[in-house]
Amino acid sequence: MRFPWALLVAALRTTAALPLPPALLALNSTEGRRLLADPTALTSSYEQSIIHFVSQADQGSCFRASATIVLNALGAQGLQAPVDKPYQPYAYWTQDTVVSSDCARSNCTHFSLCRGATLGMAASALACTDAVEASALHARDKLRSATDLSALLRRTLSSGEHVIANFVGKPMGIEHGGHYSPCVAYHPGRDMVLVLDVSRYKYPPWWVSVSTLWAGLDTVDFTAMQRRGV
Repeated sequence: MRFPWALLVAALRTTAALPLPPALLALNSTEGRRLLADPTALTSSYEQSIIHFVSQADQGSCFRASATIVLNALGAQGLQAPVDKPYQPYAYWTQDTVVSSDCARSNCTHFSLCRGATLGMAASALACTDAVEASALHARDKLRSATDLSALLRRTLSSGEHVIANFVGKPMGIEHGGHYSPCVAYHPGRDMVLVLDVSRYKYPPWWVSVSTLWAGLDTVDFTAMQRRGV
């Protein structure tokens, strides 16, 4: 029996990622790779995070996936991971273990395993992990402008800290409601940040100008009645 290659090609087309809008630059493009390879780019977080890059387990688990990446990345600085059944006897953070403690669950009020958690809940859940310090920085509060965001990225992504952004995709031209993903590299000359989008079934990792990302952060989470942020 001959293999139906035409059917295979059709299936691959159906499951392809969504196209990125002009404001976003795919990491796997020529220019995207060039930005990452530029010696002026701040890439410490990328180097620690990329080997732990995961897709969110379901469409409500973007925070859990982002937290999994960051906590595993912090292993390079000595953070101990738990031993979970899927990987026994090896210690590794999973999207279940990041929210398995009573502390984490108590900080995600009204949300099942932190699915759809607000920025404040997400930071509190992360801070439940021993030796981890997490802060919620809301747009127009701790972050007053895109300039503040650039300064934060420049400072944190060169110091061993990690940043998770909470944004809405519509102002940026992408199909995301409230969404979390790690920001892992910053190019100071272009004022662009690299986002490891945990909805990998939609988009590849993408570079975006800080001003465009700010537009996604500077939106109201009506559950918390606060603006989003990092």
